[in-house]
Amino acid sequence: MNLPPPLAHWSGYLKIFPPEVSLALDPIVQRVSMLIGSPQPLLHEITGEPDGFDGLNRRGTYERLLLSEWMLADELEDEFMRRAVMGEHLFLNRAHSSPVGTRASLALFDAGPSQLGSPRVAHIAALVVLANRADSAGSSFSWGVLQQPETPVYREVNAGNIKSLLEARSHYEVSDTQVTAWEKQLSSWSGFDDVWLIGGKRLSGVKTAERSSRLYVEDVLEPERHELKLSSNNASGQLLEVTLELPKNEISTRILRDPFEAAVPTIQKTASSTYTGSALLFDMTGTKLFTRTAPWGITAFDVANSPRAGYGQPKRYHTRTWRSVCAVGRMGRAIALISPEDRFVHLEYCRQGKPNLPPGNYTGYNSETFFASVADDGPLMPCFALPWDGEAAALDGAGSLFRFSRLKGEPKSIGSKRLSGTVQLIATNVLAVNMLGSQLVYVGNEWPDNEFRVVSIGTNISRKTPLEEKALRAFIGPPSRLSHPEFGVIALEQTEFEWLVMSEKDQKVLVKPSGAKVVGVLADEYAHMEPGLLALEDDNQTVTLNGRNWRTQILRAHARIEHITLCQRWPMIAYSTVDGEIIIYSVRRGVDFCRYFVEGEK
Repeated sequence: MNLPPPLAHWSGYLKIFPPEVSLALDPIVQRVSMLIGSPQPLLHEITGEPDGFDGLNRRGTYERLLLSEWMLADELEDEFMRRAVMGEHLFLNRAHSSPVGTRASLALFDAGPSQLGSPRVAHIAALVVLANRADSAGSSFSWGVLQQPETPVYREVNAGNIKSLLEARSHYEVSDTQVTAWEKQLSSWSGFDDVWLIGGKRLSGVKTAERSSRLYVEDVLEPERHELKLSSNNASGQLLEVTLELPKNEISTRILRDPFEAAVPTIQKTASSTYTGSALLFDMTGTKLFTRTAPWGITAFDVANSPRAGYGQPKRYHTRTWRSVCAVGRMGRAIALISPEDRFVHLEYCRQGKPNLPPGNYTGYNSETFFASVADDGPLMPCFALPWDGEAAALDGAGSLFRFSRLKGEPKSIGSKRLSGTVQLIATNVLAVNMLGSQLVYVGNEWPDNEFRVVSIGTNISRKTPLEEKALRAFIGPPSRLSHPEFGVIALEQTEFEWLVMSEKDQKVLVKPSGAKVVGVLADEYAHMEPGLLALEDDNQTVTLNGRNWRTQILRAHARIEHITLCQRWPMIAYSTVDGEIIIYSVRRGVDFCRYFVEGEK
């Protein structure tokens, strides 16, 4: 793996991690290195007797000046003087023998309650820095856990040992007894001249027989701050402090739970009546996956954030009056079901929560355009809360995008139906819709002028008309570093083979693979630094990401894929197979997050 220049110094250890984890650890490792500093002179000052010469140096005494330099003094006196003034003379460098056993470095980590969670990220960075530091000083390196003095020290830093550090947990803070037990275990070892204790501030009160350095790690317990406070007190008495900004929640969670993508999810079996595996739809928040169970019912699956995270049995919901479900989504903690009926739209919730809209009947007059239903076995359409208080949006069966608003003023009724709010048409023939932060982005015919555009609605409204004619299909990918600040990453189908892809930098025309079906657009943030078309190949088992001159295989299913969809919040794919399984796959992690099987299937 070729690491950027800032990471090259620690490449021997950072290459243990996948590229995205290495990049996330980069600023953390650099900050921790500033605190720990270079090896103490103690590691270098113990030297043996002179033992010949080991090369050349521009500094030294003139008794070790090269003979060729003395020749200049006789033949070219001026050149000899110039080289002396400019420091260009070459001297033999004296070598010394190194006594065996005088260089050793030890790190002991606190696994107590105050160090669980975020502080472990700093522990990993400290392990990398101290191991690399010892290598640079020609020192042996060992490490262990303070609460486990009965466990032998680890003499290597590898994926298995790092997992052991992450999994080390204790209900108790470090005690003097445990430190004494460690010192007793190490008493037979010769010459530990560099000992580090890494943990909470409580370590300042721990007594050690030999002088040791301390690295204190404290979690900043403020909701709006995702930071750690680090301070060091090395053996020379130097005090240093830094504030460490942690990576985004997703990558921090990955570092703590499964940095090496080694875990596999538990297979969750469920009754065959629970779901059909059709009409797959991710919620806009990326925390639920929905399928259609019946015209009036849906099944909700939990989306785990790592293979190690647990996920419960899927839950089945239906409308109270057996209306056909058109749109489904989460509003707050509640699951919303939307069903059209004549010129009304009925909104109801099937689990408790505090939604921003009241349930009940909604209606609105939009130039004879009303909320349309879908076929009984048709796709599920998305509905989702808008960042503006008391409003939501949903797609209907005809691809029209509507805004739902709570009713203001006195209660109103139409005939026998009491109204809870109104629906207003936003756009028709909508090909794709997504929430990008606080912006609503869609591709379709903006109402009322009916012009085909890409539209972003937030504090302001931004419009882009990339084509003279309406696109055949469109996808909006999940947010990424390559997203356009207003429109995100968008793919528009121009012809049967060509797609126009819009991102932060420019617009590119990409050609889909022969025989493949495009199912989304996704940015490759690491290998190619550009977006590509996510496609299901003609074997109906292989999913690939395709750029201008590159192709990357994302996954290969065990059986033929029947339905597939891309999450619009995170780079995750959900697909169902002919064998009766539903799998949620993380593109970024390259592993399955969830696996659901019909009871009795293998």
